[in-house]
Amino acid sequence: MDAYPGVMRGVFLAYLLWLLGYVFYNLYIHALSGYPGPFLRKVFSFPSVWEVFTGTSVRNIDALHKKYGSVVRVAPDALSFSSAQAWKDIYGFKQRRRQIPKDYKRFPPIDDVLPILFSSDTDHARMRKLISHAFSESALKEQIPLVVSHMREFIHQLRTRVNESKDLTIDINEWCNYLAFDIVTDLSFGEPLGALSRGAPDPYIDGFFKSCRLFPIIPLLYEYSFVRLLFNLSMKIQAVKGSQEMGYLATKEKVERRMSQDRTEKKDFMTYILHYNDEKGMSIPEIIGSTTVFVNAGGEATAACICATIYLLLKNPRAYARVKTEVCSSFQSERSIETSSLKHLDYLNAVIEESLRIYPPTPGNFSRRTDVSTEIDGHVVPPGTSVGVHQYSASHSPQNFLWPEQFAPERWLKHAPKEYENDIREAAQPWGVGPRNCVGKSVAALEIRMALALLLWSFDMELPEGSKGWAESQTYNIVWNRTPLYIRLIPTARYS
Repeated sequence: MDAYPGVMRGVFLAYLLWLLGYVFYNLYIHALSGYPGPFLRKVFSFPSVWEVFTGTSVRNIDALHKKYGSVVRVAPDALSFSSAQAWKDIYGFKQRRRQIPKDYKRFPPIDDVLPILFSSDTDHARMRKLISHAFSESALKEQIPLVVSHMREFIHQLRTRVNESKDLTIDINEWCNYLAFDIVTDLSFGEPLGALSRGAPDPYIDGFFKSCRLFPIIPLLYEYSFVRLLFNLSMKIQAVKGSQEMGYLATKEKVERRMSQDRTEKKDFMTYILHYNDEKGMSIPEIIGSTTVFVNAGGEATAACICATIYLLLKNPRAYARVKTEVCSSFQSERSIETSSLKHLDYLNAVIEESLRIYPPTPGNFSRRTDVSTEIDGHVVPPGTSVGVHQYSASHSPQNFLWPEQFAPERWLKHAPKEYENDIREAAQPWGVGPRNCVGKSVAALEIRMALALLLWSFDMELPEGSKGWAESQTYNIVWNRTPLYIRLIPTARYS
């Protein structure tokens, strides 16, 4: 018994020596020791994984880039970049060299559920080739009638409510979710959720956002084994496991039902996937998993962009007045908007580009882990390093954009004002870069343009005092944690 205090002192001393050695190694010997960053982040992984868990990573990393520059050591084994060149070096197409592998420590593989996200370069190219048929220009033209039908329902539902009250304050965030998820599920499953017609959320949408709450724990699981042990034990509880599988199983059932149908009356994504699929194409589990990705990502990202653009416009009356004038002077009716590509509306498209810059739907870091020594933005990065471009920091960097916090659509115009001529536009890449960029960006862009044009043509909009600060107060996990955005809709005298 008398020896017990001595043993404890010995254990404590041994741990202290180990800790001091660990700190010294990470600060002065580690291959990344020469990169700038805060002391705690150079030494410990906990600050990085904790801010992902709490949803504070986006603005924290941005603050670090503003302090330390275009490359920051954000964890003992991780570098964050914010330059346009880094986009190309990390994610771009490589000649005579394969892509930098995904960082499975921070974004671990779940091949049986989301195969296209975690596939090898070869498998990804195989799946991407097949899926790309569903997102081609010719396919997009055939899908426009389906998109238009949901846009009409969107405006009809809002107008009905406005006409009943003559002045309606609504949560546009919810309505953007209804619109985007109805469109993407109709395109993917051959039938919409029906959220627009009901004017109420669907369990599928609620399930998606609930499942997103799981992702913040992933970095903790792969950094600390005891957390992983606790998580694995919790997943043995049927209620917990079932809640996490609910979204995937719902998608699986809808995809299998659509695949069993021989439909020709309207073109959806599955029309093209099934038409071009062969023995070199995709298995049924791969089709289900890939559909899960573009339903959830397509619905959420599109809704987030429409909603954020409305918010930013209403915060900036000059830009709102200019884009409203452009839309209302260019069309005679809603039908003329629905039959236009809207690509000729220079200021509307500039507004969308600027909104995506300020509020990118995926503002974080798509982590890769170097397997060989790699040059990134002029820095030779050793193998075993987690690297990535932090989307939000790149698009908010004063090194890339003049007055980066200012909403200035003019910077995206073909003949932009002279003060913006040094903006590095390539630094903002909301749809990603390289072979794994967003395959559905053309569909999303069409939806965003049409939804905004129809809203601007059909209504005057105002931002109540209580809605100010909506975007600035949000946290981020795998999606922005969007809170209700209340706006006031006032009917215009124009009717189609």
